[in-house]
Order: sequence, then structure tokens, then C-alpha cells
Amino acid sequence: MDSKICTVCKIKKNVTEFHKDPSRKFGVSHRCKECHCAESKRRWEAKKKDPYWDKKFKEQAFKAHCKRKYNITPEEYDALKKRANGLCECCGLPPKNGKPLHVDHCHKTGLVRGMLCVHCNLRLGFLENPTTMAEALAYLQKHRKE
Repeated sequence: MDSKICTVCKIKKNVTEFHKDPSRKFGVSHRCKECHCAESKRRWEAKKKDPYWDKKFKEQAFKAHCKRKYNITPEEYDALKKRANGLCECCGLPPKNGKPLHVDHCHKTGLVRGMLCVHCNLRLGFLENPTTMAEALAYLQKHRKE
């Protein structure tokens, strides 16, 4: 079989114009790639109009992000957030401009340490090596103006 009729557009097309689907009788989808893409796009646009969809999508994406990047559950994230009480665990200040706190973790071990504002998170990221931190502190003390 080298051609098939799409059940959506009713046009006879080469089987290469259909997605492979081993569960189907002839091993290809019942609709052509073009119709499949059009249907996917229509569903996506309909979902975007749903006011609750955006929130659900962001929650699902965030859960996946926590698991993939930090290997923590959303519940563990919430516990970290509660422990921080909305304040950066390094400088003790609330994040600026309503930004969220960031999960601080060791890039070598992957262990999560706490919640930091974006500034402290970047600072620690650049100074993660204790030797570099000590050198930076010594430099600042040397050039300190009182």
C-alpha cells in the first residue's frame, strides 16, 4: 500500500504524508500530517482561550521543572518557601519588584540549600568556591573606605 485516503480532508495521499501508527491496520494514522497539524493547532488555540488553562499549564510546567532541575516535589518546594517566610535566606530581604525567590542548590552535588533572591543567588553562583569567596572578601576589606 503506497497511498491512503485521509478521513478528514478525504484526499488520496502517499503514505509518507501520514504519521506512523503501529496500532492502526496499515501502520499509519487515519488522517494526514497536514490535517493532524491543523487539528493540533485548533485544540491549542481553544485551550489558550480557557481562563483556567494557563494556570493549570504553569502549575504542571512548574512541577516538572522542580523535579527535573532540583529533584524536589512541589510539596518540598512549598516547605522551602514556608521556611524562608518570603525573605531571602542569605540577605534577609524580600525579593525586589515582586520577583519570586529562587531555589539555591549546589551545582556539584545537586543538593538544595534554600531560597534566595535573584541577586544573592547570582552572587553565590559566581562565588560557589569557598576559596574564591575568601579572596573576594579579602579584596573588599582591603579596598574598604570608611
